[in-house]
Amino acid sequence: MGNDRPSVSPYLLRPLRSRQEAERDRQTLHDRLVAGLEVHGWRVVEDARSTKYTVLTRDGGRGGFYYVGKAGALRVGRTVAESRPVPAALRARLLEVE
Repeated sequence: MGNDRPSVSPYLLRPLRSRQEAERDRQTLHDRLVAGLEVHGWRVVEDARSTKYTVLTRDGGRGGFYYVGKAGALRVGRTVAESRPVPAALRARLLEVE
């Protein structure tokens, strides 16, 4: 009675997204991180032993490796066991590149 607001779903009130934003949201976080690393010159190691991570390298492994998990975990190091999580700032920069 005292509520004069229409009963409209908040989902319907949000602004429309561009086609590019919708396409980006369709990609998984894993795919976006791998694409960002590839833009910066890293390449996927096809014969990597790890089944848990996608492994990327530059210079044949001399410069270290990036490990991207299936859910988007991003680590860097010589081996998976010695790897450390990547800082949030670098991760955000990689996700901006598309």
